[in-house]
Amino acid sequence: MTGIDPKNISILGVAYCMNLSIGNQHGNEVEVKCPFCNDKNYHMSLNTSKNTYRCNKCGESGGVLHLYAKLNKCDTKTAYREIINKNIPEYAYKPIQEKNDSNPIKEIEERNKVYNELLEYLVLSDIHKMDLLRRGLRLDIIQRNGYKSIPQIPSIRTEICKKLSTKYDLAGIPGGISVSLQICHRYHPNPCPRSRGR
Repeated sequence: MTGIDPKNISILGVAYCMNLSIGNQHGNEVEVKCPFCNDKNYHMSLNTSKNTYRCNKCGESGGVLHLYAKLNKCDTKTAYREIINKNIPEYAYKPIQEKNDSNPIKEIEERNKVYNELLEYLVLSDIHKMDLLRRGLRLDIIQRNGYKSIPQIPSIRTEICKKLSTKYDLAGIPGGISVSLQICHRYHPNPCPRSRGR
């Protein structure tokens, strides 16, 4: 998973990964409590379009790699490598939208078909397998639970989405699958376990 432009790494995804306190959104700007100046009033702003940050209280600013590096006391090369290994998905802060009754949720049988076929296209990355082993899970348990990794490369996610959309109507399938395969539409840094009768 190399060759990913740092400018395309979601600063909001990194902020959630680092457990920063996220506030309101104003256009492309998302308010955050600055972790560098003991901020209590959301003085830091994340620009989700440029993937940059700036604190209007202490003046700290930079790009997504600088934010991660400063929080983790490492250089930007290490920050880049760790962010890629964490498989942080593209993340879009979106306000709550009114319910669209034109796309009602599909019956559970239909959802299960889509989810199960989706999981057939996914594999567990070596990085995530090693991480699970490091946490103490045995290989047989990992295989039995069917853990999978979300593809980091957008083109792979899109290709999987196209395959699914040729067989199913994804409009009524929860999980944001129809939007560039945003499988876990809320940030989750760990590999996804196989579906069990959703």
